[in-house]
Amino acid sequence: MRQALGGLVAVALAVGAVGCSTESEMETWRDASAGSGTAEAPEGASAEGASAEPVAQEPLLALTSSSIRGESCTVGPPRDLAWFDVQWEALADLDGFAFELVDPVGVRQVGEGIVVPPVNYGGRIDYSGATTWSGRADIGRSGEVSWVERDPVSSWVPVEGQTGLVVLHLRFDGTPASISGVRATWTAEDGEQGETTVDLDERWTFAETEAGCA
Repeated sequence: MRQALGGLVAVALAVGAVGCSTESEMETWRDASAGSGTAEAPEGASAEGASAEPVAQEPLLALTSSSIRGESCTVGPPRDLAWFDVQWEALADLDGFAFELVDPVGVRQVGEGIVVPPVNYGGRIDYSGATTWSGRADIGRSGEVSWVERDPVSSWVPVEGQTGLVVLHLRFDGTPASISGVRATWTAEDGEQGETTVDLDERWTFAETEAGCA
């Protein structure tokens, strides 16, 4: 069901946003395609004649979202949003990472985004939503994350067991917008590179009146 909002899209548990319309459930998606290895030759076959087959390796970064499907309608012109619907967990020491929207339509990411750690180091963050970009400091009011410890994504060097909330700056062009996920690309301490994607189905629409959101 769609719900008219007073000028701002919001997702479950957002602070500083007005209203929401979304279906939420916890889902973790791990892309096991990063990295490759060589399979052992079957018993009785020579190593020279055996064909090498890739062996899937677990990614070194896990992404989680508490809202994998959502649809919102905003009354009035679109505003830039601070969208925080993805959390990460480092499964090994990393040299760095980056985040990007998957299949964006009618919306684009501005800048690299920021990461906000939980109040308890390595703790789980059951907190997601959206607020205006200008009011993004409201994200810290939840008590689950430490806003004062936020930093740009490029400033983070995650260590194994560390977690954080990803805050992306979204800018809309006023047409119906959607994304199908968020992708993280990461580099390990030994130079290994890979990517992890969390699948989402997020949609935003805009109307001049509340009737247009019905």
